[in-house]
Amino acid sequence: MAQYQIGTVALTNGSVVVDAVDPDNPDTLAQQEWLTEVAAGDLFYVADDDVVYTVLDIISDTQLTLTAPYQGATTVPSGTPLVGVSYAIHRDFTTNYAFPIVSQGDIGIPVMVQRMTIDFDAELKDLDDRVTALEP
Repeated sequence: MAQYQIGTVALTNGSVVVDAVDPDNPDTLAQQEWLTEVAAGDLFYVADDDVVYTVLDIISDTQLTLTAPYQGATTVPSGTPLVGVSYAIHRDFTTNYAFPIVSQGDIGIPVMVQRMTIDFDAELKDLDDRVTALEP
């Protein structure tokens, strides 16, 4: 399953809310297929950003929430939402440890590989600690 990359979104720094917006009219919410195509735990990535967020909940086909507030830039210092932003929701993960699986055409591959490397490192450290605890 490829990343979900349909449409654009509006984001506000410090908010966990993501709104799907019409790319031709960013003041209008746009129906996506988030309720059927996206799940809690999927990874949310804003094009040209360095941070990967985790989807907490899908409220509707026009709104979802993240587990952590969006930390990227907004259009103006007053906090007006950043609108018309390209994004991807990563939906492919390994079975055992839920590491992201990247595919041709995915955006944000370096960020996804970085996330996977950090997760892999944590799993190896946990395994090493458990093996060390078993040694006489």
